[in-house]
Amino acid sequence: MRYLETWFACKTVSEANRRDHWAVKAKRSALQKRMGYAMTKSLLANDIPEFPCTIAIVRLGPRLLDDDNLRGALKAIRDGIAKALGKDDSPENGISWEYRQEKKKGKQEVGIMIEIEHQSIVAGAMAESSAVTRIAKEALAAKQPQAGGEGK
Repeated sequence: MRYLETWFACKTVSEANRRDHWAVKAKRSALQKRMGYAMTKSLLANDIPEFPCTIAIVRLGPRLLDDDNLRGALKAIRDGIAKALGKDDSPENGISWEYRQEKKKGKQEVGIMIEIEHQSIVAGAMAESSAVTRIAKEALAAKQPQAGGEGK
């Protein structure tokens, strides 16, 4: 077995318990999906794991979520990872999904860890990483507050 692992800063919330406007939820979900996609592409470079494989998504947060809320909070990230692998997230596609979480103190430690356990790598199966870098930079820029604000 081989293991690949990466970490990125990404705040996740219990989507089932939030009462946000639909546009706020859609924006958060799109950002999380782009980050999951970009970080998976970056982790694998131009390679792809041989299927079947196991992917663990680990939430690092200030408090623990219950099991059903954890899955909902990580749904968009899972979709982004599956897209980066050229799969959907259905059970028939050779990907086993695991969810874990760790309680962390401090804002610097809040984020997501992706762990991929696989037998071997098929070299050269992924697209160029320059697009990945661009997507990651755009996603990070979208998270940063704009200087000067809008005064609302």
